[in-house]
Amino acid sequence: MAKKEIENTEKQAEKKPREMKVTGQQLMDTYKNDQAKLEGLERKGKALQKVISEMISALDSVKGIKNTTEGENTLISLGAGIYAEGKITNTKTLKNSLAGNVLVNTDIETVSKNLEEDLKKAGTEMSKTQTEMQKVQRNLQMVSQMLQKGQQMMQENQNTKEQASDVS
Repeated sequence: MAKKEIENTEKQAEKKPREMKVTGQQLMDTYKNDQAKLEGLERKGKALQKVISEMISALDSVKGIKNTTEGENTLISLGAGIYAEGKITNTKTLKNSLAGNVLVNTDIETVSKNLEEDLKKAGTEMSKTQTEMQKVQRNLQMVSQMLQKGQQMMQENQNTKEQASDVS
């Protein structure tokens, strides 16, 4: 018996569009919240892009070191487009930074593999962030349209009231 009641309720819900009343203040609050959320997502996207660029640069440098002969003169990237000329004396291990300025020797293959994995994770996170940004932008657009419609309706009501008072 309960199953039939649920099915009947679902059928009725499908037939009738649902209405919801929202005040102008609620729409404005939603708009402001979505704007703040979008700004946060944009900051996150920019930060991720910087991290991704840094990881790509580091991975390129690691690959360069792997292809270098020990004792060979080379340019060593210091970041921000700055390079130092030097000799690579060890092409098998690199110093890997841990928390608290602790450095640990790490096999170059492990460093390369870890960077590639981190780069994939950052790319996935960047993709999720962009998807979320698109969703918030669509919400902002929808709320903006609702606000404009509400303003038009208020203006039409005001015009109707003015015309009614002019007649009397």
